Amino acid sequence: MDRRTASIDQGDGNPVASEPTLRAATGRARNAAPLGSRAALGTMVALVAMYGAVVTLAPRLLDADDFIRGDANGDGLVDWGDFARIALARVDERSSLRCDDAADVDDDGELFDTPTEFAADADMQALATWLFGQAPVPTTVPPLVAPFPRRGADPTRDGLDCARGFTGAPAGSRAGNRLGWDLPRQLDAGATNVSVFVEVDAIEPVIGFSLAYIYDSSAIAVRGVDSSGTALPRRDATRLADAGLLRWSTQRTLENGRRLLLIGALFLDAAWRPIELGGRAGGGAGAVAGSTRVARLVIDVLPTAPVGAPRAILVPFLGDYFAAEAQTAGGLRSQIHHFEALPFHVPLDPDQLDSAIPLLGGPGRIDFTRGDANADGAIDITDPVYTLGFLFLGGPPPPTDDAADANDDGVLDIADPTFSLGVLFLGSGTFPSPYPACGLDPTPDTLFCCYYPPCSD
Repeated sequence: MDRRTASIDQGDGNPVASEPTLRAATGRARNAAPLGSRAALGTMVALVAMYGAVVTLAPRLLDADDFIRGDANGDGLVDWGDFARIALARVDERSSLRCDDAADVDDDGELFDTPTEFAADADMQALATWLFGQAPVPTTVPPLVAPFPRRGADPTRDGLDCARGFTGAPAGSRAGNRLGWDLPRQLDAGATNVSVFVEVDAIEPVIGFSLAYIYDSSAIAVRGVDSSGTALPRRDATRLADAGLLRWSTQRTLENGRRLLLIGALFLDAAWRPIELGGRAGGGAGAVAGSTRVARLVIDVLPTAPVGAPRAILVPFLGDYFAAEAQTAGGLRSQIHHFEALPFHVPLDPDQLDSAIPLLGGPGRIDFTRGDANADGAIDITDPVYTLGFLFLGGPPPPTDDAADANDDGVLDIADPTFSLGVLFLGSGTFPSPYPACGLDPTPDTLFCCYYPPCSD
């Protein structure tokens, strides 16, 4: 029998494969097992690789959304509103962050890392340094960590995310909100430690503000900014500066001897909860009608300050002072901050900003003519009428108090228009010096003569 072709009868009439055929089949089966094992091993290797990729890329996928470093409220700008958002997110979920990565200003992968309970944390400190720490041109403060000033992905792998995106645009201006100054009617050249108050007049209670003003450094010197004499409770007012929640700077030098005054304040109590001030509608604790003092600016008027015609020595800086020079995403602007109105700021229109402190001068420093209350160069019936309107009808003040002080008693009251009427129509004497020509006031008093055009032409 040919063994290569022999078959085996199983007894049921059905032949089975020959022995060599069985051995060959057995060898094929033996060889087939390693092939299946290799396929399974390849699948396992692929799964492990995919798992490793997920583990590696997960943090990047979590914070894959583009953002701007420092833009914690997601409005596309970096300003004091972002400082407020980071601070408030520490204790109140209503102010939770839209983008954790953007609030991680120092890019260390951590939020709310503060050395003490009541103090600005590291991210708030980094943001404030950028907003306020600008030295004279050229700037020496570096920009914030990338992505900045334009939106981009986070270059640092961490566990923070940017899940909720952006509002797309800054909040618009709101009518009925004003940020300005509460100040003396006049400043004397050489006066020191003069208090000038920042005040807000807002529809809703405010929890903070920021402002950017240009001041004339040839006329005034800024000594400091504090909360004395404001609407803040005294126990809270003393905490703000120590906690880094009241900041100011005059480091930025502009052309022609001008400087940029920057102030930012956030009103929080010892538990890091917002203190709401003012507001004509609703209002929380401390809410009052009308204007509310929220900060005090202490200035000296230089002895060499120009005197004479009204002179605006504080004027609002409109726009973002970083934008043109450094192509950055924002800067400190004049804003009012509300707790409920996201994203915590209300940019102000130019006509809502007082360019206050218009007068400089001192007693007896400017020539004038006694009795010319309205400073039109003529002494007639219109002058006592003008003084009466100011005293009793809410009319405008005299351009110079000394000229309206017709009887030269150092007080502006009903006796002055009465004296003028007697001189003009009853022949009862004449006006004290200087009269009828221009001259200085020979009498020491507390009245001022700082603007009298007829004697300066």
